[in-house]
Amino acid sequence: MSHRALLVAVVLYVILLLAWMMTQPMPALQDLGEWVFQGVAMLRLLDPSSPWHGQYAWVHMPVPNMLCQLFLMAASWVAGPFWAAKLLVALYCAGAVWICARAARRFAPVGPVPLFVLLLGIAAFNSCFWHGYMNFQIALLLILLYVELTADRPPSAAVVFGFGVLLFCCHASMFAAFVLMVPLREWRCSDRWRIVAALTPSVGLLGFYLWQRQRTTATTEHSHFGSLATHMAYKAYTLLKLGPFHNLVIANGESARRLPVLYAAGIGLNVLFSVCLIGALALGLRRLLQRGELPRPTLLLWSALGVLFWVMPSDLAEVVNLGERFLLLLMLLMLLAIARMQSRSQDRLLGAAAWLYVVGFALTAAQLPAASLAGISAPEAYHRPPERTGRAYASDGLFSHRLYQNDERRIELRDGATQTEPLLFDTGLLVNLREAPERYQNAAR
Repeated sequence: MSHRALLVAVVLYVILLLAWMMTQPMPALQDLGEWVFQGVAMLRLLDPSSPWHGQYAWVHMPVPNMLCQLFLMAASWVAGPFWAAKLLVALYCAGAVWICARAARRFAPVGPVPLFVLLLGIAAFNSCFWHGYMNFQIALLLILLYVELTADRPPSAAVVFGFGVLLFCCHASMFAAFVLMVPLREWRCSDRWRIVAALTPSVGLLGFYLWQRQRTTATTEHSHFGSLATHMAYKAYTLLKLGPFHNLVIANGESARRLPVLYAAGIGLNVLFSVCLIGALALGLRRLLQRGELPRPTLLLWSALGVLFWVMPSDLAEVVNLGERFLLLLMLLMLLAIARMQSRSQDRLLGAAAWLYVVGFALTAAQLPAASLAGISAPEAYHRPPERTGRAYASDGLFSHRLYQNDERRIELRDGATQTEPLLFDTGLLVNLREAPERYQNAAR
């Protein structure tokens, strides 16, 4: 009965979230508006007479951040940009439920529901989802699917080749993790050299991209390294971001801090969830080590992901919190590893963590009505003036996501503008032919 209630609650959340996204002018995810715009710009540049040729240009090289833009370009041609974005989110939600359900049944066949809830929360509807990092999110789910498909049998070269190319098209961080994962997991396989060779085409694409980008793109991106104390505090905060509560900054610029009880409850929930999750992982991993069921390649892979998480600064080449991407994958792999362990204490902690996620889903969903825009003709989203503290958007509070940060793109696409703002990100298939204004250069990726 408890598991059935868990399942009903999480399915209702996904349905509610998807319904809300579909009723908005465009799905309100922080960076998604920019990627929708770039997909439309790519489509417009196929027309030799488009005025956008004076503003943007193709990079003429494969980019490990292009899958969603290619999809949005094609879907925009068929259904327009707003329905293209909605279709992307709908397919993403359906795919996330399917992949997480497969993995839960594979790794926890006796009681899959708590694992399903945790996988859905950590892999699919995490902070990166609300930030609109759709290419990364798809890559994370693809790796989860790969691990599930190859749990009981080694992969074929065709499978490795296919996943390698797809992951290259999605995101460089998860592609790098995949390139590390495959040789370590399959080193003792009799067919290991053919499997490793299947990675060669996608690794070649990455090498060509890095070579071309260095030759054609000016190096103006900066990284920011704080003190050791600041770095450690940020890593602790990133661990807490695994929790289920998300602070949604709505169109008028207000965050969940306007609701003190909900905001405080959400912060406490994320802290409690992290304690339960880390406790369950510690119990499960201790038993695996005692039984000698953690092979050396697995430990090497986890160690590498852990090191990448800890050493990455808060801002690497203007990409925010790259270490979080490796932490998410590490948590998923550890969860799958301990899921088959039968332990009353571990199961209780995992069950408690799953219920906390459901409560966090509810606190997040409670913010959605106030976050809604009135319709396609809604005015442009609020722009907050620069913070005097020097830390952008510091007043939003913890676990915040600026849903309408890029709502200018909706306005430009709605009005059919021919003169538009420069691209916010140059990590896709397009680059600017003129500089972005200062407020764009300081935006988070």
